[in-house]
Amino acid sequence: MIIIRLELLLDFDNKTKSITPAQAVFKALGGQVTGEKEPLQPGAVIRSEKDKWAASWHYDSCNIMHEDVDNYQECFKHMLATLEKINQTVPLGVLSRGRFRSYWILPAGKYDLVTLKQKYQYTFIKDSGLFSNSIDSCTLVEMQYNKWVLHHQSGAMDIPQLQRDFKLFKIREGTPKVFLFLATTVTSPLLVTYQSKDIEDFINKSFDLCKLHSDKFQTIMEGVL
Repeated sequence: MIIIRLELLLDFDNKTKSITPAQAVFKALGGQVTGEKEPLQPGAVIRSEKDKWAASWHYDSCNIMHEDVDNYQECFKHMLATLEKINQTVPLGVLSRGRFRSYWILPAGKYDLVTLKQKYQYTFIKDSGLFSNSIDSCTLVEMQYNKWVLHHQSGAMDIPQLQRDFKLFKIREGTPKVFLFLATTVTSPLLVTYQSKDIEDFINKSFDLCKLHSDKFQTIMEGVL
């Protein structure tokens, strides 16, 4: 299967208490926080159209994503290096949750989209009469792996839908027009103080789990296509 996107998402256990220009001006002018409400704070978003990666940092979370990944190991190195830059500027502290997300496609060039949807539905949603008028379908399932949860989402798709719903950057030329789409997300309740080696371990193990799941999905669907 072809990797369309890899993404790392981290949630912070405590909201970062960094002084920003906006907050400094607010306090300098005599502003005070009333009750639970805090002044709105801007985050930071960086994106590279050329290399097809983006990163965002907010007061309670951050994420880093790459699209059209040819070398996933280099992608992981970049994720870790980017996190280190963020941590040196604003310490990430205790992480309450980690998620690793991957998008894959399985080309199905000999089918049009309508026929592919029918084959997908026949495989995952047996016709009980309830869905006899269905014109589209997808499968959403969550699976437990020790303390981790793997979220599965799949369905038949074409380029316009992929670009609209699941892509930040422009789709690479030569991408098959019709395909089966698979999204896998591994979620872990981390509750550990940020250390690069722990995040590297989480990324590698999560990717291995996603890759194993995508291989199983491919084997099932190739037996149908």
